Amino acid sequence: MGDFLFSNVFGKSKGFTLVELIMVIVLLSAIGSMVSAVIVRPFTMYQDMSRRAQLVGLAETAISRIVQDIDRAIPNSLRVTSLGNKHSLELMSAFYGGRYRAAAEGGNALDRLDVTASDNSFNIFAEFDATIPTGTRLIVGPLSTALLYQSAAQTDPLLQKIVTPSDTQFDLTAQGNETQIELIAADLSAKPFEFEQSSPRKRMFFTDSPITYLCDEDTKTITRYSKYDVEETGSTTVPTSSTDALLIENALQCDFNYDPGSPQRNGVITIALTVELDGENVTLVRQVFVINAP
Repeated sequence: MGDFLFSNVFGKSKGFTLVELIMVIVLLSAIGSMVSAVIVRPFTMYQDMSRRAQLVGLAETAISRIVQDIDRAIPNSLRVTSLGNKHSLELMSAFYGGRYRAAAEGGNALDRLDVTASDNSFNIFAEFDATIPTGTRLIVGPLSTALLYQSAAQTDPLLQKIVTPSDTQFDLTAQGNETQIELIAADLSAKPFEFEQSSPRKRMFFTDSPITYLCDEDTKTITRYSKYDVEETGSTTVPTSSTDALLIENALQCDFNYDPGSPQRNGVITIALTVELDGENVTLVRQVFVINAP
């Protein structure tokens, strides 16, 4: 009797066969793969979109900073230089611009700018009482890029016919709704400064610094340089004794393509910038009008 009960209880045990177990494992693997694809793909797409948005943001920020300086560039001061994997964009930044008096009023010839003689005092049509920083230079008649940089790079005041020497001081005197500007040379015994040519639009500009954007594709960086001495020719080397600010460090490729235009039409600069992050890259291109009428 005891043997019979033991046989009924333990002799007919039930369970999974090996084939059934393998089938269950295969089915669970298939279901897991489908579920993981449904769950993981949205997260992957989100990461891709976030990375692309970050790339676009980096490129847009860099280009916008460059455009901001281009909008303040003195006419005909923009120039680009490329050598190998290095590209530079240089300009002279104007912190103030206005129109000068070219004709005498009421028989008083002292209030106009005479480019045919040494004239260190003239009026501008504005109430301008700002403090002129040390090192500021006054520019009149930048009719061409070559002449502008040639004049700015000269150390002899007699050869600086478009740009005043960097050690020139300026005395401003209010005269009604106009302001008289007097140029004071560092050497008081020197001959007064003489501008070589007038501006077709009778415009003058104060500049406080040249600015260079240097793109180095080897280091994948774009750096902004300022506060340095102007050179007659453009260069892709770091300006001597300059102040630098890193603009972007993911620049895979960049290109500055500049058409200076003509007296009848504006110049155009095309900025193409490719930035890279985690093996993915995005290219942004922007065209900017450049007003070169002095």
